[in-house]
Amino acid sequence: MPSESFPRAPHPDAAATDQLLRDLRHRQPRCGSLGLLSPAIAWWAGCSGLPLRAPSHVALVVVAGRHGWEDGRVCTLTEADTDRSCAEITEHCSPADLLGVGAEVTLCDLRDVPVAPSNKEDALTEEDMRSCMERGRREASRAIDSGADLLVPGSLGAAELSTAATLVGALCQREPVSLYRTGNDPELWKRQVAATRDALFRVSGRGFRAGHRDPHHSAGEHAQAVLRRLGSPATAALTGFLIEAAQRRTPVLLDGVHPLCAALIAERCAPGSAAWMYLSCHTTEPLAEPIIEALELQPMTITEAELPAGIGSLMALPQLNAGIALCRGSVEEPEGPSAEDLPGVESS
Repeated sequence: MPSESFPRAPHPDAAATDQLLRDLRHRQPRCGSLGLLSPAIAWWAGCSGLPLRAPSHVALVVVAGRHGWEDGRVCTLTEADTDRSCAEITEHCSPADLLGVGAEVTLCDLRDVPVAPSNKEDALTEEDMRSCMERGRREASRAIDSGADLLVPGSLGAAELSTAATLVGALCQREPVSLYRTGNDPELWKRQVAATRDALFRVSGRGFRAGHRDPHHSAGEHAQAVLRRLGSPATAALTGFLIEAAQRRTPVLLDGVHPLCAALIAERCAPGSAAWMYLSCHTTEPLAEPIIEALELQPMTITEAELPAGIGSLMALPQLNAGIALCRGSVEEPEGPSAEDLPGVESS
């Protein structure tokens, strides 16, 4: 089982996180509570250090790729929809551009990388998987070298939900019926479940459903083997992107099930990577639950919006910035006047 070996990710600054949490506990009562933003701001402090400051250069990298499933069978979107979304990014009229939060938006285009239907054969060759992971790492390094202090991974691709569900089924030992919402189209749900079931059955003889990896192989080797057999070029690139971000000590805001799935693989490949990631918004997709549990993530915001991966994080960004500003203002607020400064009060 050839695979690439990655070092353990460095740790964020625990002292900065603890200091920020102490500061939050001693905020002026009249300033109220920041709720779900409090742990998010503490995470940010651990990743970026103190004194607390807002992100100054946010980079959204959208990874686009094919997913191997028969067009239209497990998804209402088509490859033509992916092509149109990619064109919007290159023309600077994508949803990310419309938000106007000042993020740098770039496209990592992997649509030409071949991928096979994983319910019939291995999705990727070893060479293509390695190449896509390396491409993702280069994209992260490029953004960081350009000054980005906060990264957001996005993804585009018809049927990426089924790819993510199949990977989660293998990595977290979940049954296909538990990974999809029934929604308004029971027939689509049946096809999604059947496709994931067939893909998992195809690799079950190799130990990928039992949850007992070969003791001679590490968790990272096992995760990469699952990725090659059941993933996609975009999944591999997202995994490399997240691994490199953690190695470069750069925080990442996550949303969307496909980046979340890549986060799980990244953590298996390079333990400690998840400490540099934060879930920007809650998702209602069932397949996200085992990932969130495994990585011990909690959402910064609660929303029922269903948007392309990356957009939820950009929507949450102003709230993070506002929370940082409020935290700095209340924590750094000067103390009241001393007794000497009060009229009519003499110091003894």
